[in-house]
Amino acid sequence: MMDVLVSKLDEKLSQHGMITSLLAKTETDVFHGEEHHEVEMYFAESEEAWDKPVATIHLFPLEDTACEVEVEIEYPQEEGRYEDAQALWAKARELVAEASLTEKRRYIEVGELVEASIVLDYHFVVQIPRTEEEDQQTDEMLSKFAADLGQLVRL
Repeated sequence: MMDVLVSKLDEKLSQHGMITSLLAKTETDVFHGEEHHEVEMYFAESEEAWDKPVATIHLFPLEDTACEVEVEIEYPQEEGRYEDAQALWAKARELVAEASLTEKRRYIEVGELVEASIVLDYHFVVQIPRTEEEDQQTDEMLSKFAADLGQLVRL
């Protein structure tokens, strides 16, 4: 499932930007002896857009029947420009109604801000298609996801 989903996402996302990195991760829970798998994709408008928003797409297999897709888009912010957060969130929610917003600020001393960003995130589940009709619906859903994400990294 993961290989097929990564391949379809690569195809769809490449029409709206660029996958800048792709990581396959395996973690072992020491206490319970369970293995967890994840694929992490980084998506941006272009490879040269270092100061632009970057999306991190996490793919988590759910049993053998589905995959959870979690998306985080980080928007770097200039010092003192926090009024952008509400406007950004409103625009993002026009595309993805379930999007939530987190503001991050890093200080090295009281009153000395060194880094600020806004993170929009949302998630959804992709079921393994069992019929041709379900495959078509999944393909349409991934096309819409890719188009929306392409717009979100350009906000």
